[in-house]
Amino acid sequence: MRYQDPRLTELLAAEYALGTLKGRARERFEKLLQAHPNLRRQVREWELRLNQLAESAPPVAPPAAAWSGLEQRLFPETQRPRWFERLNLWRSLALGSSAMAGLLAVVLLVNTPQETPGYVIMINNTQSQQSAWMVSAPQDMDRLFVKSLKPMDLPKDVRCLLWLQPEGSQQVYALGMLPDKGDEMVLPVARDKRTMMPGQLMVTVEQVGDSMPTQPSGPIEYKGKWMPVKI
Repeated sequence: MRYQDPRLTELLAAEYALGTLKGRARERFEKLLQAHPNLRRQVREWELRLNQLAESAPPVAPPAAAWSGLEQRLFPETQRPRWFERLNLWRSLALGSSAMAGLLAVVLLVNTPQETPGYVIMINNTQSQQSAWMVSAPQDMDRLFVKSLKPMDLPKDVRCLLWLQPEGSQQVYALGMLPDKGDEMVLPVARDKRTMMPGQLMVTVEQVGDSMPTQPSGPIEYKGKWMPVKI
């Protein structure tokens, strides 16, 4: 495989951090991590993004059926668990651990909205590389589910505008205004834009009126590229 391809290594690092890279592919990648500092850096960056997402997500308690199912699988009735092996003892502790926080972030990513997204993107600041928005979309790209990860203190007439640049094109298309108060929204995607969506999303911060301009007038301050979600 072409491990020098930055897009490939970014995808592998993301899948490794998310836990969706499995089996022999994961073993090969872990061996590569030992020899390639750049790969280790990419994994650390994705782990930081997931931690930011976990911190912004409200705590979610797993259903009781999940715990009982795990207990039955780990401790069959023929083998009575000892007191320190009972899952009831560790439920509250598990919810406070950083590992569980990362897992909950992935679960929220996949289950919000109530369908499996086909693609996801973290839109980062071009200077600090901090994530400002998380965007997911179904396979047909007919709408975007946008969550603002970091509230912004912007003047009333200044908005964050989302733009699409299709692969292999210099043309930029307007998609809509983004939430900027730590909230979320759904952006519909026009039918003629859906086939262009697997490109780069960019954000400008501009003074605007009530309508979305057709072309950006300010610099690109945030950007990101789509990645497929494998469940």
